[in-house]
Order: sequence, then C-alpha cells, then structure tokens
Amino acid sequence: MVIHKQSLSAASVMGLMALAFVLMVFRRPDIVMHAQPWAEDGKIWMAGIYNDGFWSSILLPQNGYYQTISRLVYGASLALGLQHAALGANLIALFIRCFFIGFILSSRMAFIPVFYRLAAVAYFVLMPNLSEGFVNITNVRWCRKMFELLRVRARTNRTLPQSILNC
Repeated sequence: MVIHKQSLSAASVMGLMALAFVLMVFRRPDIVMHAQPWAEDGKIWMAGIYNDGFWSSILLPQNGYYQTISRLVYGASLALGLQHAALGANLIALFIRCFFIGFILSSRMAFIPVFYRLAAVAYFVLMPNLSEGFVNITNVRWCRKMFELLRVRARTNRTLPQSILNC
C-alpha cells in the first residue's frame, strides 16, 4: 500500500475496494449464490417493472415517496432475466457499497488521517449484527446519504470539469 501525504495511491484504493467486495461476499455468500429479493424489492419494485413496464413503473410513487434507485436497479437487472434479477440487484448494491469505500479512501477525504479512514472502512465492511439487511438495494440508501454528507466536507475533485460537480 503506497501512502503519499495522507492519501492512498489509486491502485491501493482499487485493491481495497476489491478486497471489501470479496469480504462482503464471503460474509454472506447467499447474496450471490442464492440471490433473492429482500422485503419490498420483489413484491413491489421488481413485480411493478415486470408487470407494468419500466417507464410506467418508474413514475409511480409508493407510500408517498419515489424509490428511484430500487426501480432503476431492478429495471436494469431484469435485463438478465427474471431468474437472475435479484443477483443483478445484489451485485449492484455490492458495487455501490464498494464505491462508497473508494470515496472514503480517496484523496478527496485526505483531511482525515489514513488510519482513521481505514478503521472506518474496516468497520463498514465488518459491521456486526447485519445478517438480515446486509447488502440489498433497498438499504443502499443510507450508504448514499453518508456519501452525500461526506461529499459536502470533501475536497473538490480537480480532475473533473466544474460543470459536472455543480449538479
């Protein structure tokens, strides 16, 4: 692992993201080996897209709110077929969690010492008592909210055009 002024190299971040992916799969192999929709994932999101079509389903609120990410993910996952849609959604949820880990370890969070960021990532991956809602697309919302909170405090990304960042 190469550390430069409180930041990890891009190869180190990618390696740690891959390690986190492997650890999360080893922790709950059933999310990949025997994937199944969790809670309202199958009953509402996947069934709605399968029965009503993608565009008509994406615009419908459920219990007064729009659950856009679940509908988008299951819409994309149904391209794998009904039998593998849950696997596709679980893999996308795993990737979202891994990208969150990559953001924490990136140079944009260099104002926090590397040791603390690595400790936070280790806890995030190895968090106890999460057997039921560990990795699924419905519970990825809290990960996204944490990303939004950290993004406010993070350094500006100087490699992207500023028009992209002002969304």
